[in-house]
Amino acid sequence: MRNSEQAMCYAMTYADKNGLSHGPSFRKKVTKGKAAWTIRLVDTRRDTRGAGWEVNVDAASGTVTRFTGYKGQEARR
Repeated sequence: MRNSEQAMCYAMTYADKNGLSHGPSFRKKVTKGKAAWTIRLVDTRRDTRGAGWEVNVDAASGTVTRFTGYKGQEARR
């Protein structure tokens, strides 16, 4: 895998295939580790504060090796 854009592309393909949200209300962050890229998307909408998901994409194969989902905090009323 050459760069963070390619890693994000693999993550978005995984998201589409598995029904994960990734629209404009999601803040995206990509970091590179020794063997994998980590892509984290956090929902910034007020009613889903903290919700999102994260995947590790293997740098050599482009395969998603780990998925973690996060539930948002309940909005205070």
